[in-house]
Amino acid sequence: LYSRVWNSHRPPSFPRGRSLVQQRVSTQKRTDIGQVSEKEQSENVNISYIASIRSYNLAGTISGDDGGVISISFGHCPNFVAVTGETGSGKSLLIAKAAELLSGGKVISPSLVSQTTGGQNTTFVEMEICLSPPHISVVQQSLRMIGLDPAILFQDSPSTKRLILKRELAVVEERIKSTCWVNGITVSLKALRCVSRPLLAIVDAAAAAAALAKLNSRLSIIDTAVPPPILSYARLARAEYRKCLGYRQRLENELSSRMLPVSMSDNKDDDRDLELLQHWIDELDAFEERVAKFCGALGGHSTLGSNLDTAAERLMSTAWFDDFDNSDGSSDEKILSSTMYNNLLEFREAVKIAEEQLDAARHARDTLSSLSSPDSAISALERTRNYLFDATVGESEKSRLSSAAEKAHDMLNNIEQVLKACTASLEAENIGLVTLLESTRRSLQVTTEDIDIIVGDWNTLARKHGMSPFSLPACHRALRSELDGNLEARLLLPEAVTAELRALVRFHAACSMLSDARQKVTKQLSLAVDLRLPSLGMEGSTFSATLRVARNCTDVSAYAANAMLGIDSVDFLLSHAASDKELGEKATSATCKFARTIDKGGKIDVVASSGEKARILLAIECELPGSIGAASRALSLNHTEIDLAVDQIDPPPVAVIFDEIDAHVGGRAAVAMATMLADQACERASSMTKGQVVSITHSPSLAAIADRHVLIRRSRIGFEGKVKIEASVIDGAERRKELARMASGDLATDEAEIFADALLRDGIKRRQKQ
Repeated sequence: LYSRVWNSHRPPSFPRGRSLVQQRVSTQKRTDIGQVSEKEQSENVNISYIASIRSYNLAGTISGDDGGVISISFGHCPNFVAVTGETGSGKSLLIAKAAELLSGGKVISPSLVSQTTGGQNTTFVEMEICLSPPHISVVQQSLRMIGLDPAILFQDSPSTKRLILKRELAVVEERIKSTCWVNGITVSLKALRCVSRPLLAIVDAAAAAAALAKLNSRLSIIDTAVPPPILSYARLARAEYRKCLGYRQRLENELSSRMLPVSMSDNKDDDRDLELLQHWIDELDAFEERVAKFCGALGGHSTLGSNLDTAAERLMSTAWFDDFDNSDGSSDEKILSSTMYNNLLEFREAVKIAEEQLDAARHARDTLSSLSSPDSAISALERTRNYLFDATVGESEKSRLSSAAEKAHDMLNNIEQVLKACTASLEAENIGLVTLLESTRRSLQVTTEDIDIIVGDWNTLARKHGMSPFSLPACHRALRSELDGNLEARLLLPEAVTAELRALVRFHAACSMLSDARQKVTKQLSLAVDLRLPSLGMEGSTFSATLRVARNCTDVSAYAANAMLGIDSVDFLLSHAASDKELGEKATSATCKFARTIDKGGKIDVVASSGEKARILLAIECELPGSIGAASRALSLNHTEIDLAVDQIDPPPVAVIFDEIDAHVGGRAAVAMATMLADQACERASSMTKGQVVSITHSPSLAAIADRHVLIRRSRIGFEGKVKIEASVIDGAERRKELARMASGDLATDEAEIFADALLRDGIKRRQKQ
């Protein structure tokens, strides 16, 4: 399989000046910069490109006409678009920031949304993209993911595939809210991100630094040159191993959750103990039936809503095999406990409490009215009467002492009536406390001794089988499964283990195949990028990509669904030769020669400047077309989003937007970067996955080579504090003047225009050679 896949998709040879995965194809010569012939237009109808970008009130910028909407039209099928303007004119804001917002980027600064006249605080950005295969299929798949009909791409015309993305920002209660549309249909921000992110890649110094710093981005860059069958095979092998591993783990968990007697734990041949096994099952079956009859005897209980009634209802509603998770959370292992045993203990406690309540109510009644009890209230009342008689012995009935005693007797009579009424209320039928408690207790028809016998026998059986009483029903179920042969896990586990080992072998072979392919790409990439460094103003620097095995196939980080594919780690290294000053003045020439071979450097994300990172990323993109888009997708990967199919290979984005990637570069290095960007646009136009390159630049060399030249002008500050912006596609004399301004500013304008003419002529020659 390795030989068949690798030989049929071997990476091409690596001639200098050619990309790793594509050979340049000659394109139709053009008659003038910015002019596209009719023949070329017919050939380029299959190019995906950004047709226009519109915005309003983005960071307070508006247009002088068209209702304040800034409209930037790129024209028909432009492969390479240069966007220029004075520093601070809003180039990056209207192009790169607008694309970032439409890709679902966060609005970090509230200043992007500023208030308009009348207190309105609405901002919007909109982009129109013309699609061609295979980007149409990518967008259609994204639309299906978010629940939209892919037919909306053809709503204007069956022959036109246009995607219109729009995002509106508004300040609501001091918070920025987003409203998004796809071809006029309202969608969520997440859905807008799902549709747009595969189509747009934005590269600036920060994006280059992030792409080179993240391992998953670096691996995605390398994988753009790995044959797609190898990537697909690795993904499928990983998915198969993950599936087999999960199946085996589920079977083992099922076996480990069985609650068998201790005497069976070490016995691998349970068939020898069928008689004993049947005896245990019969014994537990009889006890289960006994417990069921005991619960059935509670069926006539009262419905007073007491705690005893609640406990009885809970016990009667529980089945023998009901259980619950009794784990403490300290481990992932579940501990199943019998719900019925737990409810039985609670019922026993409720019966004890009910009997204590009944005894207390009877004591209360006897304390009020029992004549036989010397401590009762009625006995105390009689003793009080006797004391009153003793206190008036020999007194006349008309004496004041007798009158006072008589009055006390009357009050005692009233107390006696109240005591009798209280006693009667306690004993009243259907409503008295004593009567209700007695009725509740009699309705259960079981005694505390009956419950204790059931609980005691339950505990005895549990001790017999060497387990907790809470696990006895689970043990019963496991014994039945053993006897009936329904426990398929034991029979399926050996086969599952074998399947897992086979899947692991295939996964390991796929990872090895992927590592070999990546190793070839890294070696070729190191040589190619290293050859480009001198032309980028990085003489004496050396670039290398190193690949190493970082983990095992059995590590979770290797086989998880959203893990990086394969077992490799790749580093991009940049080293600089030591200078004469660093070598020391006293060093001999032989020593200097040797010392210069000892480079200073390290990982590129640590030792390289922002400009160096951007230039190296461009060089990598020239060698591995689509690598920037792959790195951008890897950076924006959200594990909670819907995954694509395992064999999905995304094409390069519709447009790569370079935001002043040539900043801090001048002279021959600036010309080299301009040529590389132009070559990159030519590569994308001539490939099967046709797309567009947009460069925001201050370099006249780059602007002169572009198909389209868009000029951004900041005209004035309006009376509302708004910045007036003009954006237009320039050509001819206007383009020559802009190139002259970029070259010299306001100095030597006539000579600068002559130089601009030379740049335009050179741009024509360069494009005709491509």
